[in-house]
Amino acid sequence: FAAMGAGSPPPLAYDLPVLAADAVAVLDHLGLAQADIIGVSGGATVAGEVAAAHPDRVGRLVLVMANSGNPARPMPARPERMAAVPPPPSAGAEVAAVVGWRTTAWTALGAPASPALDALAREATARSWDPDGTTRAGAALLTSGDRRARLAAVAAPTLVIHGADDPLISPDAGRDVAEAIPEADFQLIPGMGHDLSPAGVEAVLAALASSPEPADGD
Repeated sequence: FAAMGAGSPPPLAYDLPVLAADAVAVLDHLGLAQADIIGVSGGATVAGEVAAAHPDRVGRLVLVMANSGNPARPMPARPERMAAVPPPPSAGAEVAAVVGWRTTAWTALGAPASPALDALAREATARSWDPDGTTRAGAALLTSGDRRARLAAVAAPTLVIHGADDPLISPDAGRDVAEAIPEADFQLIPGMGHDLSPAGVEAVLAALASSPEPADGD
């Protein structure tokens, strides 16, 4: 941000087009000519770039908790709620500290506190804990700027799903995304925060169920 404020290119490890190219490389590796793509939160930004840059590779697009990058929609949408989340532990932190931080952060984002949430945090931490990687990916997303003009290039049938109670990304940012993509549908899920509620999951599954049958070889 200091570099951007000074008018210089930010010193990124990688940028959004690189993240999108990585996703396409996965399709290539799997031998998939085309796929339906779901993107959640930062993944929605990547999925939108895949659909804009590689329209032939995307069948149906589902964007959940998507951010338009519109500067009139600052993050977090509800800073008073997110203020309760402390900075993340370091890379070498004890497992218990990471699990505790994750459950605190997820609860602030809207996930109901439960033993299942604690178990999910333990499973996620056992798989990976790389706060530096999260910072690098976040920088790539946040420096991609206002995405609305770019999203106008998306040709895939698109559903944009957003939680009405999202404290991180404003529902208005989700509406911006839907308005930018030609003929996209927007679905606001009451009671859903920056997490996938049961109603949000049902909306995603319904969108995939409505997808056309893939072509031979897809």
